[in-house]
Amino acid sequence: MKARLLPLNDKYYGTEIVIVDDYGFEYYVSLCNPGNWEPSDRELDGICTIEQWRNNDWLPNITDGWTGKKGIYAKEAVDLCDDHFESRNTYELARKLVELINKGEKHE
Repeated sequence: MKARLLPLNDKYYGTEIVIVDDYGFEYYVSLCNPGNWEPSDRELDGICTIEQWRNNDWLPNITDGWTGKKGIYAKEAVDLCDDHFESRNTYELARKLVELINKGEKHE
């Protein structure tokens, strides 16, 4: 049995894991929880670091999508207005599940 974490899609509806069993059948698992309301590094997507986001730092090289002006605060650049984002907690849990499945331990 093998598992892998799928990449994030445009609109987030959960962190997805695909598990392929020994017969080749695929199973999809979706995890979604805002956790502590901090975005994962995948969600930040290179826009800023988690430290910049936590401090709501000014990002002078990012263009504001609404006004087109250069510069925006980190929490505006990565807006968590609803639960359509991958939280750090959800990503870590998904990563650990994939790791456990891929260890190949047999349970009866």
